[in-house]
Amino acid sequence: MIETSTAGAPPSSPLGLDAPIATNGAASGVDAATPIFPHTLADGGSVEVAQAQIWLNEIGFRSAGAELAIDGIAGPRTRQATFYFQTGWTPSSLVRDATIGPITLNALAQCVMFGGHASPHFRFLEFASKGNREIRVERDLILKLEALREASGGPITIISGYRDPAYNQLVGGAKNSQHMYGRAVDIGFGGQRLDMTAVRSLRLFSGIGYTPRLGNTVRHVDIRPDRSVYSPALWTY
Repeated sequence: MIETSTAGAPPSSPLGLDAPIATNGAASGVDAATPIFPHTLADGGSVEVAQAQIWLNEIGFRSAGAELAIDGIAGPRTRQATFYFQTGWTPSSLVRDATIGPITLNALAQCVMFGGHASPHFRFLEFASKGNREIRVERDLILKLEALREASGGPITIISGYRDPAYNQLVGGAKNSQHMYGRAVDIGFGGQRLDMTAVRSLRLFSGIGYTPRLGNTVRHVDIRPDRSVYSPALWTY
């Protein structure tokens, strides 16, 4: 299967930094003429898949709490990690097909070059479940968090991102919590604390939770599909 992207190839500086794009599966500073693996792996695995497994591990992707095996085999765990990388990568809109094609491999190389960032100010690891450590986050959520960060004039801390079902139950989360789908985050403001009215007026999120005793400061935002940014779900803590 030939991999394509809905937004074309990633730009040369996808996160607004001055760095070259990786080619031939090599990150910046790595000699592309010197493969990390033999051209043919002993077990018949793919060199490209093995390289992707290394980079997915380095970025922080896990499966059932464990790193991916570096075997060059695109098994269920590797495909799952690839799918969720494609889901959260913001510089370009990758096809979510769980396939390690040249565009996804190139995006992985860029992500490693930029320290595991999914966007200019947020790293994939910030969204990992505190339970099984798996990462699941929607691209649209990260892009909207970047807009919220700009509006607040300072950093935003991700207090809780993805929650695997077992961890969500452990912490008493809602049965159908948006955290379990990578569509929600609990946040803290490092700049100006924005209240519910201010965040709602941005028309970014379809779910907003806030704390009245703290001046209605927002502590949760999500992109639930059954509500709109014009009529978001609102609740208090």
